[in-house]
Amino acid sequence: MTDEFGSYARRYPEIINLTSAITGEKYEFFIRFRVSLMKRKLTGNGAHTGINRILDFGCGIGAAGKILEDAFPQAAILGVDSSEKSVIEANHQGLSRSDFICSEGEALPLADASVDLVYSNGVVHHTPLERRGAVLRELFRVVRPKGQVFIFENNPANPLMMRAMAKSPLDSDAQPITPKELSRLFENCGFRIARSGYYFLFPHCLRFLRWGEPLFEQLPLGAQYFVWGVRV
Repeated sequence: MTDEFGSYARRYPEIINLTSAITGEKYEFFIRFRVSLMKRKLTGNGAHTGINRILDFGCGIGAAGKILEDAFPQAAILGVDSSEKSVIEANHQGLSRSDFICSEGEALPLADASVDLVYSNGVVHHTPLERRGAVLRELFRVVRPKGQVFIFENNPANPLMMRAMAKSPLDSDAQPITPKELSRLFENCGFRIARSGYYFLFPHCLRFLRWGEPLFEQLPLGAQYFVWGVRV
């Protein structure tokens, strides 16, 4: 397969910053926000302990690696991506507890029940429709019983997000998925849905309102949403 993402590996932050300029934030802000949201949910549910191995599924150039290391200081991070050039860039970071490997999503080189937590952003909308079920089943295989999976996706109901995707060369193959469709995939693969919700409601100029984002989590207004599944 042509490594389409690999051709943009070194320009990835630049491209994200251009397409998100309307928000007034840089790409690292979005990663920190997602990881913080994930940890807050886990802590609130008492599921933040015993997380020793995290799978960053669709890691790209490894931009989330350092942020995941900081948020989960006891955990080893394994980043997996199908783009070989992106994985090379990720490994150049030299992170102390993160490793990055190239693999297709349906055949991860991991043992059964070997991962405590899966973090994944923006992968499903790049996955062909006929492969999405197989990818979720593979995540179910590698996560341990009572392990957690957080998948973050762009909100098809948000016109600004859809406009940004239409302009981004990274999303030329994108097929957005709704929270309802993604939740159904989770359940069909055996996961229990712990929570889903929307976020990224307020741009930088309204950042003083961000403390209230959890209050609006169930309104389909945010630029992105998450689905949180638990392997039962």
